[in-house]
Order: sequence, then C-alpha cells, then structure tokens
Amino acid sequence: QQRIFLEKFLSIKNISNVTIFDKENLTKEYIIALISECIELLREVNWKQHKLSRKSLKMTSIREEIVDIYKYFLNLCIIWDINAQVLHQEFERKSLIVENRFKKEVKLWKNKS
Repeated sequence: QQRIFLEKFLSIKNISNVTIFDKENLTKEYIIALISECIELLREVNWKQHKLSRKSLKMTSIREEIVDIYKYFLNLCIIWDINAQVLHQEFERKSLIVENRFKKEVKLWKNKS
C-alpha cells in the first residue's frame, strides 16, 4: 500500500527503476521530513525536563505522529529496496554489533573502577 502511494505521489511507475541520484535526493527529502515529524512528536509529549507544568497527553496525536514517522521510514525502505526480511536480517546483524560494543564498554568501565 505504501509503495503504491509513493509511486503515485512521485508519478513513477516503478520506484525500483529510479536512478541512484534520485534515490539519494529522495533520501535527503525523506530524512528532512522524518526529522520534522520527530519534532512534531516531541511537541506532543512533555519532553522538557526543566518544566514543572505538564500538559495532558493526547494519545491520538501521539499515535498519528508515530504513524507519520513510520510512513517516512517505510518510504526510505521502499526507495532502497529493503523488504521486511532484509530489514529483519539487518536488524539482527546490527543488534549483535551493538550488543558486543556494549559488552566491551562495560568491561572497560569495570576495569577502570
């Protein structure tokens, strides 16, 4: 569904056929949009630690912003031909790297103590 929307939005018959230059340009545009949506999500929550007054949270607005973020993330995956299986494999691979880095950091900190 998101692929169909993206191809209609960009007036492209097949997103897989765009040039690397176009993919890079679209990536830039979607990352800027993603950042903007993340800021909108921040505005919906009480993120400023120095503020004592807290606004009431609107879960519908929070969910809406998270969906917007997800849609831009999906667009990036579509542009770079990253399907669910590839994403999962890369997630697992990167998670192992992060976990190993963390273990090394913990060892370093323990040795410093």
